Amino acid sequence: MKKEQKMLAVAGLVHAPWNPRTDAELDAGHPEMVKLIASVREIGVIQPVAVWDDADPKMVIAGNRRLAAAVAVGVKEIPAMVFTRITEAQAREITRVENEVRIGIDPLKDSELIGSMISLGYDQKEIAAHFGVSEAMICRRAKLIGLLPEIREIADKSGNFATH
Repeated sequence: MKKEQKMLAVAGLVHAPWNPRTDAELDAGHPEMVKLIASVREIGVIQPVAVWDDADPKMVIAGNRRLAAAVAVGVKEIPAMVFTRITEAQAREITRVENEVRIGIDPLKDSELIGSMISLGYDQKEIAAHFGVSEAMICRRAKLIGLLPEIREIADKSGNFATH
């Protein structure tokens, strides 16, 4: 793994498809985004986003709200910590760790990330070791993977699984 901080063109960046932020959370009208957009308009993006450089196009794997705010105000370049020579599993791990540390990740969104790691061939023990959590926690979250989409949607909209 190699990482380097540099300025990147906003136009060349996309949100990672496993981004735990919903479209509603990234919408310019969302209350948290309104504040962030005002801040970016006033002083710019001061904390680098994390970018997976090996992906085509380059994917923001942490800092999706900052990217959305930069787009909203027309910023052309943003600071980025650029990761190269990493696997998709490592990129997903960076996403999960950044979100867990920052706000505590929603269990439904966490189960999606865990499910994607399982689909890449990781077992629950390996995932637990990667994320520094117990196997029991990974097992509990993995059980959420099989929820019917309708149940997931109801739980997500009601906030019953929200941790923030």
